[in-house]
Amino acid sequence: MSPAVSAGAALLLSAAVACAGLLAIRRPPLPDVGTGVLTLAVIGASSRLVSVAVPDRALLLIAAVIAVTGLAVRVVPTAVRRGPQLASAIALTVSGVIVAGDALRAGVAPVRAALPAWATDLDRYPAEIAAVAAPRAARHQRAAADRGRRDRPAAGDPPGVRGGGGSR
Repeated sequence: MSPAVSAGAALLLSAAVACAGLLAIRRPPLPDVGTGVLTLAVIGASSRLVSVAVPDRALLLIAAVIAVTGLAVRVVPTAVRRGPQLASAIALTVSGVIVAGDALRAGVAPVRAALPAWATDLDRYPAEIAAVAAPRAARHQRAAADRGRRDRPAAGDPPGVRGGGGSR
């Protein structure tokens, strides 16, 4: 068994035990915390497995894992749905911050390569841009992940986050 699989299994097992304990207590907001922790563990373990299995397409597949998890929240009973909704919204926000950071880094790369303006080495400029900017496949991953984040149905979002309000 690979280390990623055993680490993911340990994470899921510990989160499942914590979720069962918090659900057994039945004192709000502990069931929501337990189900949210379990949801984040599923997203984290799946994301780690995907990043180890397919490192070139990890960002795109992690965004898909988060989107599928957000859609799967609809199947969860309404009594314990709030925790998974918040957890999938947090995971989606974190992935959006990562995509935004990568886009900012790629946008700043040409400026950094041309500084200082009075002593720019134009022969070295293309090599510096290539070294700082992401490879072509990673750029497409970021674009697809960003599109998936934007276009994802709000099914897994908490009711207060949806545009129309919605019911719990």
